[in-house]
Amino acid sequence: MYESDQYFKGRSSHHSKKSASGITYSNLLDSNSQADLARALEKELPKVDVDRFLEQVTFYNDHVPTDSLVQSGYGHSKELVPGYDVASISEKWFQQFPNFSGFNCRLTAFSLLHSLISVKNTGGFDDSLLFTDKDAIASAPKNSAFTDREIADFKTLFGAVATDNITDTTLHSQKVQAYWKQQGVEFHTGNLRMISVWFHDQIDPDATKLFIGHVGVLVPAEEGVLFIEKISFEDPYQVLKFANAEEVVTYLMDKYDVDTSGSTKPFLMENDQPLLVDK
Repeated sequence: MYESDQYFKGRSSHHSKKSASGITYSNLLDSNSQADLARALEKELPKVDVDRFLEQVTFYNDHVPTDSLVQSGYGHSKELVPGYDVASISEKWFQQFPNFSGFNCRLTAFSLLHSLISVKNTGGFDDSLLFTDKDAIASAPKNSAFTDREIADFKTLFGAVATDNITDTTLHSQKVQAYWKQQGVEFHTGNLRMISVWFHDQIDPDATKLFIGHVGVLVPAEEGVLFIEKISFEDPYQVLKFANAEEVVTYLMDKYDVDTSGSTKPFLMENDQPLLVDK
């Protein structure tokens, strides 16, 4: 239940939540939008990683119904998550790839940034909440396959972090920093940023954990910033345009800070630094 993609299915209806300004986004269906993104990414990333990412995007887009996706360039949605025909997409994908779920947000971000994030110690991670990610890695096609070292780095970077059963997100963010320091995780991302949304798994009050429920990559653009994400295995790839990083924070918190039960609020990390911490 608590692998994050399934976890969000049971949360309040963030898929229907509206924003005052909405979002401007591309699904990278056309060559021009892919080329524009490639130019921005190649300023910071090895070309081989940019090419691999765009191959993954094209592979996904070639194998799902695209009627509900933006056909060219950028579109606009008043919803925080556009009205994708996820049922048809899932059905078509499963018919073709019954054993491969595709990539989610964590696998997508790691595919882009893996060469810019170093991990010294790959032992002692907790990958108990990554079971669908691990299944996807094991069944991925050869052109998207991870090396053994990349798999170890991935599990370490996105491993769950033990924490106290309290709602203080300042303390929780410190727990994340301490874990990454212990594992020797270092970010060398230049002008790129990994923006992660952390949640508190409190299902076992005696052994609570923090986990990355969503993650994307912030990319500087000629005007403003771009945010690359894949919301879930089923949902399409998205590139969103924002005027600045503060708008990305607002977007993520509007979408994921929806629990009114009084449990721990989500908090954001920009690489290994707290981006928004709220007790």
